[in-house]
Amino acid sequence: MLTTMWAAGNTIAYLVGEALLQLGPDAWRWMLLSPAIPAAVLMVARFGTPGSLRWLLSKGRTEEAKVALRKAPP
Repeated sequence: MLTTMWAAGNTIAYLVGEALLQLGPDAWRWMLLSPAIPAAVLMVARFGTPGSLRWLLSKGRTEEAKVALRKAPP
């Protein structure tokens, strides 16, 4: 499964690069900028995700761990 995901990501990156080549000599700028879009989406999606229970407990933050545990789906 993981190998398939890597292959799919590699294929998508290649296709995006090929499509951006049509922009001319400054296409490399767009190629460097293109990963910023999914990165921004992931950064926004990360807000509201509770911290790891194990990490919170290892840092002595038991109350936050309890709150995160209550938020976790059954």
